[in-house]
Amino acid sequence: MSNGLERFSIGAVSYLNSKPLIHGLPKNTRLLEPSVLATEYERGAFDIALIPIVACLQNPDCRLLDVGIGANGEVYSVIMTLAKPLTAIKTVSLDSSSRTSVNLIKVLLERHYKLSPEYVVHGEPSDAQVLIGTKAIDFRASNPEVPVLDMATAWKEYTGLPFIFAAWAIHPRSLMTGEDIAGFRRATLAGMEHRREIAVNDFELHYLTHFIRYEFGADYRAAMPRLASELREMNLLRADKLPLFI
Repeated sequence: MSNGLERFSIGAVSYLNSKPLIHGLPKNTRLLEPSVLATEYERGAFDIALIPIVACLQNPDCRLLDVGIGANGEVYSVIMTLAKPLTAIKTVSLDSSSRTSVNLIKVLLERHYKLSPEYVVHGEPSDAQVLIGTKAIDFRASNPEVPVLDMATAWKEYTGLPFIFAAWAIHPRSLMTGEDIAGFRRATLAGMEHRREIAVNDFELHYLTHFIRYEFGADYRAAMPRLASELREMNLLRADKLPLFI
């Protein structure tokens, strides 16, 4: 089911949480790591892509659909593992594959928890490490005794808001019409009806239906300017303009 969308260049990520969103899209949809996807989007490689919310903020001329990957509280697969109690951590290793998780953990640690850790690259010794997607899910399955900080839960505690991790973003140079965009929205949401067949076990079905949210109401959309404000105050975002939801 493509609805004529094959003529557009579409990009997404290959994580489990994105599978319902790409289920009904053309087979030529390109799947990349979030940071690579964002870079390719910025250079104009895609008409529309499921890019991290921080990349959306860094490209304020894009237009956003009210569809993507979000969470209202626990997300399960975007975490910081803790080798020490939270208040005792001095070093945090970051997963460079995701701009959003890197920026979000800095907001949470420095502004919510009032900590000032040193950030190191993934693989270096550290008191805590940021993991996303399959890496996070696999770590939790293999290390159930290790405490973790669920980043969407911490964001909800800090702001009272849900969080958008990624959204479908239409590139400013795309020639997609309003009709094309409406057809794309129908195609990407059609995958919600196929989560039971996408999931390979009960855990995956629970994850896709319980933790991940795919449509963004007003409370989700309010999280974007809040995140932008936090990042600007930390000098992590220069753009003053916000992308618009359509």
